[in-house]
Amino acid sequence: MTITTILFDVGGVLIRPLDQAAADRRHDKFAALLGFEDRRAMFSRFFSGPEWMAVRVGEMTWDGMWRQILVAHGLKEPEARDQFMAEIFADEGITDEMRKLVERLHGRYQLAILSNAADTLEATLQKLDIARYFDPIVNSYRIGAAKPDEKAFAITLEQLNVQPEQVFFIDDREVNTTTAEAMGIKSHIFTHVSKLETALMQLGIL
Repeated sequence: MTITTILFDVGGVLIRPLDQAAADRRHDKFAALLGFEDRRAMFSRFFSGPEWMAVRVGEMTWDGMWRQILVAHGLKEPEARDQFMAEIFADEGITDEMRKLVERLHGRYQLAILSNAADTLEATLQKLDIARYFDPIVNSYRIGAAKPDEKAFAITLEQLNVQPEQVFFIDDREVNTTTAEAMGIKSHIFTHVSKLETALMQLGIL
């Protein structure tokens, strides 16, 4: 069956640090400030903890998550928390290479998003001027189911009105692509735009 739809993850695929080395230095600074061993331990706490598990299925807001975590780690003043949030993801965006790829695909294929995200996802995509390329934008926060749960993919397929074999799915986490593949969705583990382009060419999409 012909691929008609390309389904993108957001964090780690469409949106990434634009200067990874600078981001790592900044994250190391914050890890030390909050009392973590290193930035990996910090992000593990942020995105493997109960707050994020609640956010991604619509049981807690993004702001509520950060307030709860940061107060527990010593940032009790709203001003300090605001500064942290302004800086921690300050350099994240869509690279020129990824934007050009999306623009090449747009209009030739149905482009869509399935993201484990928060109530802020849609506003972020609008701010980066990329929301217009994707329809639908399936946000785990809105549907109450998160990858790698098959339910998240099933809801997405229903909204897309396509069969699994018509979809090419791009995600940076193997646990998510494994579920997709088990459901009959051809998938790619994202590491770099050039490797994604190669995969798309091999499929005859580019």
